[in-house]
Amino acid sequence: MYPAALMKHGFSFLSFKLGFRYNDDAMWWATAAYYGYRAYGDDTLLSMATATWDHVSKYVVTKGGTQPNKKSKVSGKCYGETMAGGVFWRPTANDMSINSITTGLYMTLSAFLAGATGNAKYTNAATLSAQWIQNLQINSDGIVLDSISASDCTRSASTWLFTYNSGKFIEGLPYSSRINALRQDMRRARYPGLSTSVEGLYLLPPLAWLSRMSAL
Repeated sequence: MYPAALMKHGFSFLSFKLGFRYNDDAMWWATAAYYGYRAYGDDTLLSMATATWDHVSKYVVTKGGTQPNKKSKVSGKCYGETMAGGVFWRPTANDMSINSITTGLYMTLSAFLAGATGNAKYTNAATLSAQWIQNLQINSDGIVLDSISASDCTRSASTWLFTYNSGKFIEGLPYSSRINALRQDMRRARYPGLSTSVEGLYLLPPLAWLSRMSAL
């Protein structure tokens, strides 16, 4: 039933027929398709996930600190850190908000797809987005902040602390060797709260799956 439902509604979101005007909505959908592939082994679901990833990849800040699909100039750096890897919340040309949930979803799906396909472009994307969150979006308590403007580096209110921001970031960390290297860095870095949370992550996914992924 699950694969059939996705097959029926497939790629209609790509033309926004279902009203998806936000990249995080597209990423939630793609993650569900990937979970379906992981559970059922249906390659069509994997293709849906990769097609969605391709679509949202058009709204990621490049290594050069640019994003051609936005009208305003993108700040290449904010607070001394590169903006590369951040994912815009909305695909509209005039919305300059980059938020942690969209970037975390993109990072996690990238890590999943790296494991499923062996394609280095997914590993590189996961690493870049993980670094964006790590370097710019984690407060002194180890909690992932919400959003930042790519045009002027203004942040969302420090009280905007939502569990899904930290949760989705943590979910993707163990799923590739390069992401695991970041996890090791964080254990020694200035985010002790998040490091502790990450240690407990290994209890969440199936042990056999983790063993497979950690061998990458």
